[in-house]
Amino acid sequence: MKNKETIVIIHPYRNENDGSFSIISIGMISMANYLKTCGYCVVGIDLPLENSISNSKVSVGRYIDEIKPFRIIISFHWYEFWKGFLDIATYLKSNFPQIECAVAGMSATFFADYITKYNIVDFVLRDSSLYADLELFLKNRCAAPKSIDGENFVNIDFLVNKDKYYKTNINGFNENNLKNFWLCIARGCQYNCTYCGGSKYAHKKYYGRNEFCFRSFPKVKDDIDYLIRQGVEIISLTHDIEMLPYTDMLLKYFIDRNVGLYYESFNIPGKQCIEKLYDFAKDKVTVAITAVSGNEEIRIQEGKHFQNEQLISVVNALSSRSIKCDIYFTLNNQNESITMFQKTVELACELLNYPGVNVFCIPYFQNEIGSIRWDLLKENKASAIHILNEYLTYTNKNAYFIKKDKSLYIKMLYWNLKIGNK
Repeated sequence: MKNKETIVIIHPYRNENDGSFSIISIGMISMANYLKTCGYCVVGIDLPLENSISNSKVSVGRYIDEIKPFRIIISFHWYEFWKGFLDIATYLKSNFPQIECAVAGMSATFFADYITKYNIVDFVLRDSSLYADLELFLKNRCAAPKSIDGENFVNIDFLVNKDKYYKTNINGFNENNLKNFWLCIARGCQYNCTYCGGSKYAHKKYYGRNEFCFRSFPKVKDDIDYLIRQGVEIISLTHDIEMLPYTDMLLKYFIDRNVGLYYESFNIPGKQCIEKLYDFAKDKVTVAITAVSGNEEIRIQEGKHFQNEQLISVVNALSSRSIKCDIYFTLNNQNESITMFQKTVELACELLNYPGVNVFCIPYFQNEIGSIRWDLLKENKASAIHILNEYLTYTNKNAYFIKKDKSLYIKMLYWNLKIGNK
Protein backbone atom coordinates (compact mmCIF):
# COMPACT_ATOMS: atom_id res chain seq x y z
CA MET A 1 0.00 0.00 0.00
CA LYS A 2 1.50 3.32 -1.09
CA ASN A 3 0.29 6.81 -0.29
CA LYS A 4 1.56 10.35 -0.12
CA GLU A 5 0.12 11.21 3.28
CA THR A 6 2.39 13.35 5.44
CA ILE A 7 4.01 12.33 8.71
CA VAL A 8 5.69 14.92 10.92
CA ILE A 9 8.59 13.82 13.14
CA ILE A 10 9.47 16.22 15.97
CA HIS A 11 12.76 16.45 17.85
CA PRO A 12 11.80 18.16 21.16
CA TYR A 13 13.75 20.75 23.08
CA ARG A 14 15.74 20.23 26.25
CA ASN A 15 15.30 23.87 27.18
CA GLU A 16 12.39 25.61 25.49
CA ASN A 17 14.24 28.94 25.35
CA ASP A 18 17.43 27.93 23.55
CA GLY A 19 18.91 25.62 20.92
CA SER A 20 20.90 23.28 23.13
CA PHE A 21 20.92 19.58 22.23
CA SER A 22 19.69 20.19 18.70
CA ILE A 23 21.48 17.05 17.47
CA ILE A 24 18.82 14.53 16.49
CA SER A 25 19.11 10.82 17.22
CA ILE A 26 20.34 8.46 14.52
CA GLY A 27 17.16 6.44 15.02
CA MET A 28 15.05 9.43 14.01
CA ILE A 29 16.99 9.74 10.75
CA SER A 30 16.69 6.03 10.02
CA MET A 31 12.95 6.05 10.80
CA ALA A 32 12.30 9.05 8.57
CA ASN A 33 14.05 7.43 5.62
CA TYR A 34 12.26 4.14 6.23
CA LEU A 35 8.89 5.91 6.18
CA LYS A 36 9.85 7.58 2.89
CA THR A 37 10.50 4.16 1.34
CA CYS A 38 6.99 3.20 2.49
CA GLY A 39 5.57 6.01 0.35
CA TYR A 40 4.98 8.68 2.97
CA CYS A 41 5.96 12.33 2.77
CA VAL A 42 8.04 12.98 5.90
CA VAL A 43 8.77 16.37 7.43
CA GLY A 44 11.22 16.62 10.33
CA ILE A 45 11.11 19.53 12.76
CA ASP A 46 14.14 20.02 14.99
CA LEU A 47 12.70 22.44 17.57
CA PRO A 48 16.02 23.27 19.30
CA LEU A 49 17.51 24.07 15.88
CA GLU A 50 14.53 26.27 15.01
CA ASN A 51 14.84 28.04 18.37
CA SER A 52 18.53 28.58 17.71
CA ILE A 53 17.95 29.99 14.22
CA SER A 54 15.20 32.39 15.30
CA ASN A 55 16.83 33.15 18.66
CA SER A 56 13.44 32.67 20.31
CA LYS A 57 10.95 29.94 21.22
CA VAL A 58 9.28 28.51 18.11
CA SER A 59 5.70 27.25 18.24
CA VAL A 60 5.23 23.71 16.95
CA GLY A 61 1.58 24.55 16.26
CA ARG A 62 2.55 26.80 13.35
CA TYR A 63 4.17 23.88 11.55
CA ILE A 64 1.24 21.54 12.20
CA ASP A 65 -1.23 24.14 10.88
CA GLU A 66 0.81 24.56 7.70
CA ILE A 67 1.68 20.91 7.04
CA LYS A 68 -1.59 19.27 8.16
CA PRO A 69 -0.09 15.80 8.76
CA PHE A 70 -2.16 12.70 9.26
CA ARG A 71 0.26 11.34 11.90
CA ILE A 72 2.87 12.85 14.26
CA ILE A 73 5.85 11.08 15.85
CA ILE A 74 7.78 12.70 18.71
CA SER A 75 11.36 11.58 19.25
CA PHE A 76 12.11 10.87 22.92
CA HIS A 77 15.55 9.31 22.85
CA TRP A 78 17.62 10.99 25.58
CA TYR A 79 16.00 11.32 29.00
CA GLU A 80 17.02 14.99 29.13
CA PHE A 81 14.17 15.72 26.71
CA TRP A 82 11.55 14.54 29.20
CA LYS A 83 10.11 18.02 29.79
CA GLY A 84 10.18 18.93 26.10
CA PHE A 85 8.43 15.70 25.18
CA LEU A 86 5.73 16.25 27.82
CA ASP A 87 5.19 19.88 26.78
CA ILE A 88 4.82 19.03 23.10
CA ALA A 89 2.68 15.92 23.62
CA THR A 90 0.33 17.84 25.94
CA TYR A 91 0.10 20.76 23.52
CA LEU A 92 -0.67 18.50 20.54
CA LYS A 93 -3.33 16.53 22.41
CA SER A 94 -5.05 19.78 23.46
CA ASN A 95 -4.83 21.62 20.14
CA PHE A 96 -4.77 18.82 17.53
CA PRO A 97 -6.72 15.93 19.10
CA GLN A 98 -7.80 14.71 15.65
CA ILE A 99 -4.19 13.82 14.70
CA GLU A 100 -2.88 10.56 16.15
CA CYS A 101 0.48 11.02 17.85
CA ALA A 102 3.18 8.47 18.74
CA VAL A 103 6.48 8.67 20.59
CA ALA A 104 9.67 6.73 19.78
CA GLY A 105 13.18 6.40 21.19
CA MET A 106 15.11 4.69 23.96
CA SER A 107 13.59 6.77 26.78
CA ALA A 108 10.13 6.31 25.27
CA THR A 109 10.73 2.56 25.37
CA PHE A 110 11.87 2.67 28.97
CA PHE A 111 8.87 4.75 30.09
CA ALA A 112 6.38 3.07 27.74
CA ASP A 113 4.13 1.74 30.52
CA TYR A 114 3.96 5.13 32.24
CA ILE A 115 3.30 6.98 28.98
CA THR A 116 0.58 4.50 28.03
CA LYS A 117 -1.04 4.52 31.50
CA TYR A 118 -1.45 8.30 31.55
CA ASN A 119 -2.52 8.57 27.91
CA ILE A 120 0.18 11.11 27.07
CA VAL A 121 0.20 10.04 23.42
CA ASP A 122 -1.83 7.59 21.35
CA PHE A 123 0.97 5.10 20.71
CA VAL A 124 4.44 4.15 21.94
CA LEU A 125 6.84 2.81 19.30
CA ARG A 126 9.15 0.55 21.30
CA ASP A 127 12.71 -0.02 20.13
CA SER A 128 12.36 -3.77 20.58
CA SER A 129 9.41 -3.95 18.14
CA LEU A 130 9.72 -0.72 16.18
CA TYR A 131 8.69 -1.86 12.70
CA ALA A 132 5.78 -3.98 13.94
CA ASP A 133 4.59 -1.05 16.06
CA LEU A 134 4.88 1.33 13.10
CA GLU A 135 2.75 -1.03 11.05
CA LEU A 136 0.04 -0.93 13.73
CA PHE A 137 0.28 2.84 14.20
CA LEU A 138 0.11 3.63 10.48
CA LYS A 139 -2.17 0.71 9.54
CA ASN A 140 0.18 0.06 6.65
CA ARG A 141 2.44 -2.92 5.94
CA CYS A 142 5.96 -2.19 4.70
CA ALA A 143 9.05 -4.39 4.59
CA ALA A 144 11.47 -3.70 7.43
CA PRO A 145 15.24 -3.45 6.78
CA LYS A 146 16.88 -6.87 6.93
CA SER A 147 19.98 -5.60 8.73
CA ILE A 148 21.65 -2.45 10.03
CA ASP A 149 23.22 -2.05 6.56
CA GLY A 150 19.72 -1.65 5.16
CA GLU A 151 19.10 1.51 7.20
CA ASN A 152 19.79 5.04 5.93
CA PHE A 153 21.47 7.12 8.64
CA VAL A 154 22.70 10.07 6.57
CA ASN A 155 19.95 11.48 4.31
CA ILE A 156 18.31 14.42 6.12
CA ASP A 157 16.38 15.82 3.15
CA PHE A 158 13.22 15.42 5.24
CA LEU A 159 14.42 17.97 7.78
CA VAL A 160 13.26 21.59 7.81
CA ASN A 161 16.40 23.78 7.53
CA LYS A 162 18.57 20.76 6.77
CA ASP A 163 21.45 22.91 5.49
CA LYS A 164 21.61 24.75 8.81
CA TYR A 165 21.48 21.44 10.68
CA TYR A 166 24.98 20.67 9.42
CA LYS A 167 26.18 23.73 11.35
CA THR A 168 24.60 22.76 14.64
CA ASN A 169 26.16 21.09 17.66
CA ILE A 170 25.27 20.46 21.29
CA ASN A 171 24.99 24.23 21.84
CA GLY A 172 22.77 24.87 18.82
CA PHE A 173 23.17 26.47 15.41
CA ASN A 174 25.99 28.86 14.63
CA GLU A 175 26.80 30.06 11.11
CA ASN A 176 30.51 30.01 12.01
CA ASN A 177 30.51 26.31 12.90
CA LEU A 178 32.19 23.89 10.53
CA LYS A 179 29.72 21.56 8.83
CA ASN A 180 29.58 18.42 10.92
CA PHE A 181 27.53 15.24 11.25
CA TRP A 182 27.21 12.25 13.59
CA LEU A 183 27.61 9.05 11.58
CA CYS A 184 26.20 5.75 12.82
CA ILE A 185 28.78 2.97 12.59
CA ALA A 186 27.09 0.49 14.93
CA ARG A 187 24.14 -0.18 17.23
CA GLY A 188 24.36 -1.49 20.79
CA CYS A 189 27.56 -1.60 22.82
CA GLN A 190 30.34 -3.96 23.94
CA TYR A 191 30.87 -2.20 27.26
CA ASN A 192 29.02 -2.06 30.57
CA CYS A 193 29.78 1.36 32.02
CA THR A 194 27.58 1.24 35.12
CA TYR A 195 26.10 4.74 34.78
CA CYS A 196 25.22 4.49 31.05
CA GLY A 197 21.69 3.87 29.75
CA GLY A 198 23.15 2.74 26.42
CA SER A 199 25.36 -0.04 27.81
CA LYS A 200 25.42 -3.65 26.64
CA TYR A 201 23.30 -4.50 29.68
CA ALA A 202 20.66 -1.84 28.92
CA HIS A 203 20.41 -2.68 25.21
CA LYS A 204 19.79 -6.34 26.00
CA LYS A 205 17.34 -5.84 28.87
CA TYR A 206 15.24 -2.92 27.64
CA TYR A 207 15.69 -2.46 23.92
CA GLY A 208 15.72 -5.97 22.48
CA ARG A 209 19.28 -5.76 21.16
CA ASN A 210 21.10 -8.91 22.24
CA GLU A 211 24.39 -8.25 20.51
CA PHE A 212 26.62 -5.47 19.26
CA CYS A 213 25.99 -4.89 15.53
CA PHE A 214 28.47 -2.98 13.41
CA ARG A 215 27.89 -1.68 9.92
CA SER A 216 29.98 -2.99 7.03
CA PHE A 217 33.01 -1.04 5.88
CA PRO A 218 31.64 -0.48 2.33
CA LYS A 219 28.42 1.05 3.73
CA VAL A 220 30.32 3.33 6.10
CA LYS A 221 32.59 4.41 3.22
CA ASP A 222 29.53 5.21 1.09
CA ASP A 223 28.12 7.35 3.89
CA ILE A 224 31.40 9.21 4.34
CA ASP A 225 31.46 10.01 0.61
CA TYR A 226 27.82 11.15 0.75
CA LEU A 227 28.52 13.47 3.67
CA ILE A 228 31.58 14.93 1.95
CA ARG A 229 29.38 15.71 -1.07
CA GLN A 230 27.08 17.62 1.31
CA GLY A 231 30.05 19.75 2.35
CA VAL A 232 30.55 18.11 5.76
CA GLU A 233 34.00 18.85 7.15
CA ILE A 234 33.93 16.93 10.45
CA ILE A 235 32.40 13.48 10.88
CA SER A 236 31.71 12.35 14.44
CA LEU A 237 31.36 8.63 15.07
CA THR A 238 28.66 7.16 17.30
CA HIS A 239 30.97 4.47 18.68
CA ASP A 240 34.58 3.93 19.63
CA ILE A 241 36.39 3.24 16.37
CA GLU A 242 38.43 0.47 18.04
CA MET A 243 35.24 -1.57 18.52
CA LEU A 244 35.18 -2.24 14.78
CA PRO A 245 37.01 -5.06 12.96
CA TYR A 246 38.18 -2.59 10.30
CA THR A 247 39.64 0.19 12.50
CA ASP A 248 42.82 0.71 10.47
CA MET A 249 41.01 0.74 7.11
CA LEU A 250 38.47 3.28 8.34
CA LEU A 251 41.11 5.61 9.77
CA LYS A 252 43.05 5.39 6.50
CA TYR A 253 39.89 6.24 4.56
CA PHE A 254 39.36 9.36 6.67
CA ILE A 255 42.95 10.37 5.99
CA ASP A 256 42.70 9.68 2.25
CA ARG A 257 39.46 11.68 1.96
CA ASN A 258 40.96 14.52 4.05
CA VAL A 259 37.87 14.86 6.23
CA GLY A 260 37.92 15.71 9.93
CA LEU A 261 37.26 13.04 12.57
CA TYR A 262 35.78 13.30 16.06
CA TYR A 263 35.44 10.13 18.05
CA GLU A 264 34.88 9.12 21.64
CA SER A 265 37.21 6.49 23.03
CA PHE A 266 35.18 4.34 25.43
CA ASN A 267 38.34 3.63 27.44
CA ILE A 268 41.63 5.07 26.12
CA PRO A 269 43.00 4.74 22.56
CA GLY A 270 45.41 1.88 21.99
CA LYS A 271 48.99 2.41 20.79
CA GLN A 272 48.28 1.21 17.23
CA CYS A 273 45.28 3.55 16.93
CA ILE A 274 47.28 6.52 18.22
CA GLU A 275 50.04 5.88 15.69
CA LYS A 276 47.44 5.88 12.91
CA LEU A 277 46.03 9.20 14.18
CA TYR A 278 49.49 10.71 13.64
CA ASP A 279 48.85 10.50 9.88
CA PHE A 280 45.95 12.94 10.02
CA ALA A 281 46.57 16.51 8.89
CA LYS A 282 46.88 19.06 11.68
CA ASP A 283 43.58 20.01 13.35
CA LYS A 284 41.72 17.24 11.50
CA VAL A 285 41.08 14.95 14.47
CA THR A 286 39.76 15.26 18.04
CA VAL A 287 39.65 12.41 20.53
CA ALA A 288 37.26 12.49 23.49
CA ILE A 289 37.96 10.43 26.61
CA THR A 290 35.60 10.01 29.57
CA ALA A 291 37.85 9.74 32.60
CA VAL A 292 34.88 9.97 35.04
CA SER A 293 37.02 10.75 38.09
CA GLY A 294 40.58 11.45 39.11
CA ASN A 295 40.18 8.71 41.68
CA GLU A 296 41.05 5.39 40.05
CA GLU A 297 38.78 3.32 42.33
CA ILE A 298 35.76 5.40 41.32
CA ARG A 299 36.72 5.19 37.64
CA ILE A 300 37.04 1.39 37.70
CA GLN A 301 33.79 1.14 39.64
CA GLU A 302 32.07 2.95 36.78
CA GLY A 303 33.46 0.62 34.11
CA LYS A 304 36.52 2.54 32.90
CA HIS A 305 39.60 0.35 33.31
CA PHE A 306 42.65 2.57 33.03
CA GLN A 307 44.92 4.34 35.49
CA ASN A 308 45.82 8.04 35.72
CA GLU A 309 49.34 7.29 34.56
CA GLN A 310 47.99 5.60 31.42
CA LEU A 311 45.64 8.50 30.73
CA ILE A 312 48.43 11.06 31.09
CA SER A 313 50.64 9.01 28.77
CA VAL A 314 47.93 8.91 26.08
CA VAL A 315 47.20 12.62 26.39
CA ASN A 316 50.91 13.38 26.09
CA ALA A 317 51.16 11.18 22.97
CA LEU A 318 48.21 12.95 21.34
CA SER A 319 49.17 16.48 22.37
CA SER A 320 52.76 16.06 21.16
CA ARG A 321 51.40 15.56 17.62
CA SER A 322 48.90 18.45 17.83
CA ILE A 323 45.92 16.09 18.16
CA LYS A 324 43.15 17.76 20.10
CA CYS A 325 41.82 15.93 23.13
CA ASP A 326 38.65 16.53 25.18
CA ILE A 327 38.65 14.97 28.64
CA TYR A 328 35.34 14.54 30.48
CA PHE A 329 34.87 14.13 34.21
CA THR A 330 31.53 13.70 35.93
CA LEU A 331 30.02 15.01 39.15
CA ASN A 332 27.86 13.07 41.61
CA ASN A 333 29.70 9.76 41.17
CA GLN A 334 28.47 7.00 43.44
CA ASN A 335 30.58 6.58 46.63
CA GLU A 336 32.77 9.58 45.79
CA SER A 337 33.78 11.75 48.74
CA ILE A 338 35.06 15.32 48.68
CA THR A 339 38.58 13.97 49.27
CA MET A 340 38.23 11.61 46.31
CA PHE A 341 36.85 14.42 44.17
CA GLN A 342 39.94 16.48 44.93
CA LYS A 343 41.82 13.93 42.83
CA THR A 344 39.68 14.97 39.86
CA VAL A 345 40.65 18.61 40.39
CA GLU A 346 44.34 17.71 40.67
CA LEU A 347 44.26 15.52 37.55
CA ALA A 348 42.37 18.21 35.61
CA CYS A 349 45.08 20.74 36.50
CA GLU A 350 47.80 18.41 35.27
CA LEU A 351 46.01 17.60 32.00
CA LEU A 352 45.45 21.28 31.22
CA ASN A 353 49.22 21.75 30.97
CA TYR A 354 49.16 19.85 27.65
CA PRO A 355 48.49 21.94 24.49
CA GLY A 356 45.24 21.17 22.70
CA VAL A 357 43.58 19.62 25.76
CA ASN A 358 40.17 20.75 26.99
CA VAL A 359 38.70 19.47 30.25
CA PHE A 360 34.99 19.39 31.03
CA CYS A 361 33.08 18.43 34.14
CA ILE A 362 29.47 17.42 33.58
CA PRO A 363 26.80 17.56 36.32
CA TYR A 364 25.17 14.35 35.09
CA PHE A 365 22.35 12.31 36.56
CA GLN A 366 24.29 9.69 38.48
CA ASN A 367 21.92 6.78 37.78
CA GLU A 368 21.06 7.20 34.11
CA ILE A 369 17.80 5.58 33.08
CA GLY A 370 18.25 1.97 32.02
CA SER A 371 21.77 1.77 33.46
CA ILE A 372 23.10 -0.92 35.76
CA ARG A 373 23.09 1.56 38.66
CA TRP A 374 19.49 2.51 37.97
CA ASP A 375 18.44 -1.11 38.32
CA LEU A 376 20.54 -1.64 41.44
CA LEU A 377 18.85 1.26 43.22
CA LYS A 378 15.28 -0.01 43.35
CA GLU A 379 13.96 3.10 45.06
CA ASN A 380 14.84 5.15 41.98
CA LYS A 381 12.59 3.03 39.81
CA ALA A 382 9.62 3.66 42.09
CA SER A 383 10.00 7.42 41.82
CA ALA A 384 11.43 7.74 38.32
CA ILE A 385 9.33 10.72 37.28
CA HIS A 386 10.04 12.63 40.51
CA ILE A 387 13.78 12.08 40.11
CA LEU A 388 13.69 13.14 36.46
CA ASN A 389 11.91 16.38 37.30
CA GLU A 390 14.34 17.10 40.14
CA TYR A 391 17.26 16.45 37.81
CA LEU A 392 15.89 18.87 35.23
CA THR A 393 15.41 21.50 37.94
CA TYR A 394 18.98 21.63 39.20
CA THR A 395 20.90 20.87 36.00
CA ASN A 396 20.70 24.14 34.12
CA LYS A 397 23.86 23.96 32.03
CA ASN A 398 25.31 21.33 29.70
CA ALA A 399 28.85 21.29 31.05
CA TYR A 400 31.38 23.42 32.88
CA PHE A 401 34.59 24.25 31.08
CA ILE A 402 37.45 23.92 33.54
CA LYS A 403 39.76 26.93 33.37
CA LYS A 404 43.27 27.37 34.70
CA ASP A 405 42.04 29.75 37.41
CA LYS A 406 41.95 27.03 40.03
CA SER A 407 39.93 28.99 42.59
CA LEU A 408 37.15 29.60 40.04
CA TYR A 409 36.55 26.06 38.94
CA ILE A 410 37.12 24.34 42.29
CA LYS A 411 34.46 26.56 43.84
CA MET A 412 32.10 25.93 40.93
CA LEU A 413 32.55 22.15 40.95
CA TYR A 414 32.15 21.79 44.71
CA TRP A 415 28.97 23.84 44.52
CA ASN A 416 27.54 21.43 41.98
CA LEU A 417 28.65 18.40 43.96
CA LYS A 418 26.68 19.72 46.91
CA ILE A 419 23.62 20.45 44.78
CA GLY A 420 23.76 17.00 43.19
CA ASN A 421 23.79 15.19 46.52
CA LYS A 422 21.16 17.27 48.30
